[in-house]
Amino acid sequence: MIEVVVPIATAVFSLLVLVVLRWVVGRVLYSAFVLGIGLLVLTLVIQPPIQYMPVLLLGIDLDNAPFPVVAVVLLYAALVSGFLQELLKLLGVKGKAIGYALWLGAGFGLGEAALVVLGQVLSIVAGVGFRLDVGFLSIYERLMAILYHVLSSALLCYFYARGKGAMIYMVVATIHSLVNYQAVLLMRVFGLTF
Repeated sequence: MIEVVVPIATAVFSLLVLVVLRWVVGRVLYSAFVLGIGLLVLTLVIQPPIQYMPVLLLGIDLDNAPFPVVAVVLLYAALVSGFLQELLKLLGVKGKAIGYALWLGAGFGLGEAALVVLGQVLSIVAGVGFRLDVGFLSIYERLMAILYHVLSSALLCYFYARGKGAMIYMVVATIHSLVNYQAVLLMRVFGLTF
């Protein structure tokens, strides 16, 4: 039952980011925060079918496919996630102030963290459990993900306002994709789940 520390700590650290953001921006921009959550929900609807299209069209059995095939499929899925999520955030921050972009990113990142916490709680309630060391790693990973979404949204906003939206979009989406790729690849190679 010590595992309950993991979702509690994930939630607390996630909320601390919001407290710091409130202090930095000076106020909570609820419309931006809610839009960030909404963009995450839109991502959850649009992204999976696009990611799994090659698997379904080519009839790839990911459980039995050779590792190079799995690695390519995971790369494709990571590219879809990075480029789609950053595109949605770019569309959300176009023409807005930096404070708005920060709160939009916080909504997106906190929405992801809430899903992780929900999954952890459901695992504990179902008696499935998870390794405590991996759980503590997920706390750090979620904190970094929230900070990433806040920062990337601000960068997209800042550079878009200066006529360099396409350039920063490509950079941020590529970084996002590569971070996601290494995460899913490591999870696949080492069999880690959160």
